[in-house]
Amino acid sequence: VLFRSMRLQGWQIQYQPSARVYHPRAVGASPGGLRNFVTFVKHHRSFSLNIRRWNWRNHLFTIIKNDFGSNFWKASPLIFARELSMAIFITVFSFSTWSVLPEFFKLLPKMLAKRKIIQSKKKVNSKEMEKWFV
Repeated sequence: VLFRSMRLQGWQIQYQPSARVYHPRAVGASPGGLRNFVTFVKHHRSFSLNIRRWNWRNHLFTIIKNDFGSNFWKASPLIFARELSMAIFITVFSFSTWSVLPEFFKLLPKMLAKRKIIQSKKKVNSKEMEKWFV
């Protein structure tokens, strides 16, 4: 997200393949990923309800605040497919995560205001941002 924010503001960024970043993201780091679905479900359920709620809520807010322009529309089928998959997963394996929706809608106006600020400060267009994403 910081990378995207910096690029939107026109900062020049260079890729350094030997660089290493330590970022322990436990919620999304299931052993075996989706290849071992049972392990994935157990891993996901091992986190408290609050962590699962915040994870999903913040994921949605990141999309709302940062995606824009033609890149969003190009990626929208994939975004929609992933979000639909997540909704099905939550419904089947973590139904209580849906309890975050009132909080999500309460915070949505604040996130839309943040989006307005982020987008008003951008100095690059969709074409420039597209170069950085596969």
